[in-house]
Parts: sequence; C-alpha cells; structure tokens
Amino acid sequence: MNTMLGVFLALVTAPAAPPAVLTADQATVDRGEIKAGPMLKQTFRVTNTGAEAVSITKLESGCGCVRRSVSKNDLKPGDSAEVAIDVNTLTQPDGPHAWLLKLQHRPASAAKTAPDEVLELRLTAKLSHDVTVSPPMVSISTEVEAATTVTLTDSRRTPLTVSKVVSSSPHLAVKLRQPMKPGDLIVDVAVAAEMPVGTHDETLTVYTTDPAYAELQIPARIVKRAKNAVTAHPESLDLIDTAGLVQFRRAGAKPVAIASAECSTAGVTVTASSGSGTVGTIKVVVSEKAGASGKADVKVKFTEPEGAEVVVPVRWGN
Repeated sequence: MNTMLGVFLALVTAPAAPPAVLTADQATVDRGEIKAGPMLKQTFRVTNTGAEAVSITKLESGCGCVRRSVSKNDLKPGDSAEVAIDVNTLTQPDGPHAWLLKLQHRPASAAKTAPDEVLELRLTAKLSHDVTVSPPMVSISTEVEAATTVTLTDSRRTPLTVSKVVSSSPHLAVKLRQPMKPGDLIVDVAVAAEMPVGTHDETLTVYTTDPAYAELQIPARIVKRAKNAVTAHPESLDLIDTAGLVQFRRAGAKPVAIASAECSTAGVTVTASSGSGTVGTIKVVVSEKAGASGKADVKVKFTEPEGAEVVVPVRWGN
C-alpha cells in the first residue's frame, strides 16, 4: 500500500518538462549616431534554451524599409539561428529611430489552436543625412509607359560622384541626367509599356565613387494596370457605420457602366448606379443579419469596359 502511494505521489509531484524557450543573446542593439544612406546591417542570434523543439513561424517588421531573414526555422534544444536585418536608412528622416522585429515561434507540443509566442528584437540608431533622396520612394501607377525623376542631393562641400545607376527590372529604365547644380544628381526613371500587369517592388541602385556611400538603394513600387482597367476608390471598404460608398473610375476619364453588383453574404446588400459616366458608384449596406463583425466580398461587373470585373473586400465591426 505504501509503495503504491509513493508511486502515485511521485507521478503527481514530478515537475513537468520545461517548455521550449527562444531567447536572444542581445534583444536590443543600439548603433548610436550614424550617417544615413548606406544599408544598416545587424544580426541577432537566437537560441532554443528549452527542452523541446521549436519552430519559427513568421518574422515581421512594421517598416517597409526593413529586409529581414532567418537562417534556420526549426530549432532543436540548444540550436541557434541568426536573424539578419537590413535597414534602408536613405529613405528615413533625421533623428532617433527604432526598428522592431517580431519573431513568432511555437514549441512542437503546442496545440494547433494555441497562439504563437513572440520574441521581440529591436535595433535603434540616430540618423543624420548628408545625402538625401526625393522622393524617398518611386511610386507609379499606370496602364501605359510612364516616367518620373528622382533627385539625390549631397550637402557636403565635395559632393559624391555617381559611377552608374542600375534597375532591378528590365522593364524599368534608369538614366543619370547631367546635374543642374553642384550636389544635385537627377535620375530619370521610365516604365516600359511591356511591363507585365501587376504590382512590382523593384530597387534602383546608385553606385558612387565615395567609399562612405558606395551603394545607395532607392525602393520603387510600380503598379501596372491592364488597359481600360477599372479601379475602385477605396480598394477595400472598412465600415465604421452600417453603410459605405465605393466609386469606380478609368484612366483618362473614360466611361464606366456597372452591369451588376452582388454579395453572397447574408445581411449585406449592394445597390449600384445606373447608366454610363466617368464615375460609377455602389452603396454597401450591412444589416444585423450579417452579425456584429465580419467580412465579405462584393463582386462588381461592368458593361463599360465590357467584361471588366472588380472585387471589393468589405469589413465591418471589430
């Protein structure tokens, strides 16, 4: 009897195996005062200090200026991985900055419904500019070929000299223009008509003879629309009240005519403007039948241009 009781107590009181724990050698790194322009590179080392395997499921950053990567996603107890971060400081304003990475991970024994655990990694620095770029990001939305310019300004007494400018896309041409005044460098940017339809995130790289600014990277987002495409304004509808409007237009103020607007979600009704004009409009109304919160898609078809179709995501509530 005493033996059985001892076994029972041992089973009850035996400590559970410690969970998987992901820790960083240094979760916050301060790089102090630096000159903006070159990429700011930093590597964090994370280690599974727990007793079971852990998987890294996602690596997020709140800034589009940050590129990040992780060397290894699955870590056994004692294993380590390197988290690399590259910050494009050229596009950031002067002053103190903090770039936050959220490393989501989960132990092997975690239930499917359990939320991921999060390890935060932070890089800080105080930036100041001798070299600036305007605009800080090239943004073009077009159906056909299009062009714009980017200006690099060097405020130092001896401005840098550009050796070449390179685009990451064969459909995005770049050419260095002769400067209008010392310290200003103008880059002509042209989108080719042959660029495929869709959203393209590209990079313009400026190479210079200055070792401190050997390579400068300018981000570019090109949205190439299909010819005669219809665009929604806004592209998605977040309802604060129970109803909202979406307008549809075409480039060049070409006519728009809505054939139908439908939503298959119960409690969501859609009405559309009739006839042809430079703007088409739908009204989306959400009733109590749709619930306190939710989301749905509204499918809009057009007779002008014939065959065009746009899907508008709609969200309401929390």
